[in-house]
Amino acid sequence: VNVRIGTSVSIPRAGAVPNVQRPNFNADRIGPRVSLPSTYQGRDRSQRSKIVLKAGGTESSERAVELSLRWLAAHQTAEGYWDADRYGSGQVKFAKIDGWEVDRKNAGKNADAGITGLAALAFLAAGYTHEEGEYAGNVERALLWLVRQQAEDGYLGGQASHYAKHYCHAMATYAMAEAYALQSDLTTDLRLREPIRRAVGYIISTQNSKDGGWRYLKGQIS
Repeated sequence: VNVRIGTSVSIPRAGAVPNVQRPNFNADRIGPRVSLPSTYQGRDRSQRSKIVLKAGGTESSERAVELSLRWLAAHQTAEGYWDADRYGSGQVKFAKIDGWEVDRKNAGKNADAGITGLAALAFLAAGYTHEEGEYAGNVERALLWLVRQQAEDGYLGGQASHYAKHYCHAMATYAMAEAYALQSDLTTDLRLREPIRRAVGYIISTQNSKDGGWRYLKGQIS
């Protein structure tokens, strides 16, 4: 089942190089889009050039963004996620905190869901969604992989350890919610909606009822 609707596109390979000399502000669109929510007007790639320059960006900063997205696309796994420990995450076993030696349990080693959420957000922030643009395939695969990680209780953090699990869940939920908000059809294409609803339900269920915060365990205060 595809998240994207409309005509399919080929998934960019490692050798695919975006136009980094002059970013593609007129990306191909897949499916109709009537309008973007006002919150996301800055994501419209047809207007991005003007918006970026007005907000203080430059052609150099945009080239840096495009090169960074190119790197992310080239290092995404075939399954759709980004492998955290492959690039050095989770190397700390013990750490001194306030004079105490704490077992950090190699936090981040299995934070693939969180890293994938952040990578997806990077594409979305630049106006590349699962429906449009040259990275549509990358974003779609990331979203589908996140959906497949969801547990029965709505948890999206996958195999993340004690210290990383709620961070990973939040990042993954954020990415899926933003992708859904940016898609052209919110009324009939509901394939992200239910996973997001369950993910938000998990967040609510793990909130500390005494002061409203979140810690590493459900209801934990300190």
